[in-house]
Amino acid sequence: MHGAWGTHRRSDMTSIQHITRHLVANASSPASQRPSKAATVRKLLSRAKGASIAELRQSTGWQPHSIRAYLSGLRKKGFVLVREQHGESGTLYRIEDAAAESSTDATAQAD
Repeated sequence: MHGAWGTHRRSDMTSIQHITRHLVANASSPASQRPSKAATVRKLLSRAKGASIAELRQSTGWQPHSIRAYLSGLRKKGFVLVREQHGESGTLYRIEDAAAESSTDATAQAD
């Protein structure tokens, strides 16, 4: 029998099953869990340079409209998002550091 299913040997299937069992058994351990896509987006947006839609898309696999919807949701939750145009690299989005902003406001009011 030819084709994808007919070419596997028994030892190949055994190793695939072994790997699958290993992944399932270790999936519940906290060390092996990957961060959520939402956490990944927030981390990228928290960088000083921020992130472009293309970077966010590449890291999450989300469509551009889903990324924009998530950004809108962050705004509704109270995050301050800054949108900056950067020539050839396009539009970059970043989360404004509210702690730094509030300390700057307090300093300005004290003067």
